[in-house]
This record gives sequence, C-alpha cells and structure tokens, in this order.
Amino acid sequence: MIDTNIINQLTSSLSKYNPTLNTQIMAINQSLLAVGYILLSFFFMLEMLSFYQHLRLSGGGITVRTWLEVGIKYLFAFVLITYSSQIFDAILWLTNATIHLVATNKNITYEFVEPTKGNWFFKRIISFIRGSTEFITKVTVNILVMLRFIEMYLLKAIAPVIVAFFMSDAFRGIAKNVIMTFASVALQGLVLIVLCAVYPLVIQDDLFKVTMTGFWGNFVASFASIAKGIVFIFLLIGSSRKARSLLNVMG
Repeated sequence: MIDTNIINQLTSSLSKYNPTLNTQIMAINQSLLAVGYILLSFFFMLEMLSFYQHLRLSGGGITVRTWLEVGIKYLFAFVLITYSSQIFDAILWLTNATIHLVATNKNITYEFVEPTKGNWFFKRIISFIRGSTEFITKVTVNILVMLRFIEMYLLKAIAPVIVAFFMSDAFRGIAKNVIMTFASVALQGLVLIVLCAVYPLVIQDDLFKVTMTGFWGNFVASFASIAKGIVFIFLLIGSSRKARSLLNVMG
C-alpha cells in the first residue's frame, strides 16, 4: 500500500525533497535574518529600558553584572537566529532518522483479499473497488507528504523572525507554538509510517473479522478488506491532527 518511493520522500531532508524550492527558501531565510536582528535589537532596548526604569525607581543603577546577564542572553539569541534554518533542519533530521529505523524494520504493506469464487461480473466489481481504494490510499499518502513538506518549507523561511520573538514575553507563546508546529509536521512522517506498519497487524483480529465460509464468505472477506482500507484512509488524513495533539500544538 505504501511503496519505497513514499518512504524515500518521508525520510528526505528539505534540501533533498525539492532542491530548487529549498534554495529559494534559504534565500528568503537569509533575507529575513536582518528582520530578526532588528527585532532582537528592539527587544534588547525594551528590556534595558525596563531595567533602567525599575532601577531608577528603586534608587539603583545598571551594574556590570546586569549588562553581562542580558548581553549573554541576547548573544545566545543572536546565534539561534543566525542558525535558525539549521535548527529546523536538525528537528527534521531527528524525525527522519526515527522514520528510517521504523521503515527498515517493519513490513508496511497491506494486502486486499481478492475473491477467488463466484460470478465473473461480481469479481470484477470487487476488484475495481479494491483497486480504487488502493489508488485513493496511495494518492492520499502522496498528498499528505507534499503538504507536510510545503508547511515545513514555509516555517523554515520565516524561522529568523520566529526565533527572535522568543525574546519577547508577549510573543514568546506564539514563537514556541510555531516551532512546535514544525516539530509536529516533521513528526507526522513518523505517525504515517507507524500507522502503515501497525494497522495491518491490528486488523487481523477485529470487528471486521469474517467467519462465513463458502461463496458468500469469499465476497464478504473481500468487502471487509476494502472497508479496512477505507478506514485506513481516514486514519491517514487524521495523522496531522494526531501529531499536533502529541506535541500539544494549538491551532
């Protein structure tokens, strides 16, 4: 149900999945570095102004220790902004490594039951429905993979601005949510692979299990396998929501 090509896409880096698009995204990322640095400077001045007003009211002054504490914090933020794209790439690399481990150690195929008895016409209808379900499943996986990468490209492009927002108390929650969104989108690849690996084993003994024998038992078993495939499609569509819920991502 899921071929090697899909697995290769799921374990691709952003630079490998679409090199041309990744080059454009990196150019946008580099352009937004200036915006990130400006925001960082703005937040730095606001924090120092807040320190100054607080100390003036208390009759004190800004000490060297204060300068060092704030300076080190913002120097660390400067490094994070500069390497924001690499941070996002590292998150994806970690999930890809996990996906690769699952994909190489599990059988991620699901076979539909073909009718072996009965009228030729009914056998053709069931085969058509089976083929359509399998086709829709593969198209669904391909679309989910494409949407997954599009969202990661978008988030990587604006990464410098997002990381800079971490230095603002007012926007820190938004920045954290965006970064966790990227992590959840990357995690979606793992959820897809785990679903493909686990689902065929789960449905071996379930409510779709057919005990009928003979002519009708053969067709019911085929329809049951198709129904399982349809359920599997809905599970795939819900993989994004599941990944977000696992990381408690809002929106």
